[in-house]
Amino acid sequence: MGRWLVLLIVTMVLPSVRPAAEVRLIQFDADNQVVTVLEDDRESSYKLASSVKVYLVLDAKGRVKEATPGVAAKILSHEQFKGKSFEITVNHGEITELKFPARRNP
Repeated sequence: MGRWLVLLIVTMVLPSVRPAAEVRLIQFDADNQVVTVLEDDRESSYKLASSVKVYLVLDAKGRVKEATPGVAAKILSHEQFKGKSFEITVNHGEITELKFPARRNP
């Protein structure tokens, strides 16, 4: 009986959690913290979670640096970032994790 209960809970929770997906930025509403992205040739809007985790991917080896949600808002608000790709993780319609490629000037 306990196994069936665990299985039922997992099947209810799992569809609401999506693994990281690569998306392109269409628009960011800074006032409402809503990100509109293009994923799989369709437009989707997600709200930034209050506890969103932000990572900057430093190089091709995959080294990452943790950043603040304020940095994410600044990046998403910048006009030059529109149309650029980044990764998101969505849970219950909210973005819980963002991964941005960090641009390095040699």
